[in-house]
Amino acid sequence: MNKTTRFTEKRIIAFIISILLPLAAIALGILLISVDVLFNTAFVITYVTLPLIAMALLALIILALNKVFLKVFLSVLVLIVFAASFLWSTFIGYFEWITYAKNDEIGKSYEEVCEQLSVMPALDEVGEYEKAEHFDYFSSCCIFFTCDADTLMLHYNAEEYEKQKALLDSKYVFQTEELSACGYSVKPYATINGYDFRVIEASSNYGDELYYPKKLVFIATNDSKNTISYTTFYDDDLDYIEDLEKFLKDNCGWKHIIKRNR
Repeated sequence: MNKTTRFTEKRIIAFIISILLPLAAIALGILLISVDVLFNTAFVITYVTLPLIAMALLALIILALNKVFLKVFLSVLVLIVFAASFLWSTFIGYFEWITYAKNDEIGKSYEEVCEQLSVMPALDEVGEYEKAEHFDYFSSCCIFFTCDADTLMLHYNAEEYEKQKALLDSKYVFQTEELSACGYSVKPYATINGYDFRVIEASSNYGDELYYPKKLVFIATNDSKNTISYTTFYDDDLDYIEDLEKFLKDNCGWKHIIKRNR
């Protein structure tokens, strides 16, 4: 008995045409990776898993079935479900971006941070550092809910580090009491992988620049690495913080910064 050949020229052409939409989603994912989008769970589901599942189903339908009407109907159905799932995942997904610059590469993006927050130091105000790094972190959930954090990390020799560390308490007013909002309270300090964080007090010294928990600035010191870091955070939709360490890692991008500076 003759068996129908699965890989005819017409079927292959039909399959190639049918997967153009999933391929476009994968191409968009590659483009986003090239502009500093992070490879997290939402990204994998949206730009890798969903397109590959759609392509596998289309291959099964077009190359295995014989009835043309059934193939067309099922292929269109798969593409509609894929498009809806892709848009929904894009809408509700938690996506992250982080842009990195160091030394002379640090330019306008950090200058804009200093213009918006006078509490953040300019590069000519932080002593003789050996290396400076700027991490611009941005996250988005459900498209409308976003948060933005910038971290300036300065690496010193041991002598200069001790000098700059000693100056911090004379330059800044740090929060000493617990921070509270919406029934949740957290201590104004935390330690993550050797970085000791303190929250700058949202006092009249900085006008309306700082407002807990929506607009914050943290300063972290690391004695083992001779490093001082300044982190700004802004999220107009944030109402409270439950855990400061988790907040710094997840909302301020420190889980990614730590990985880079191990």
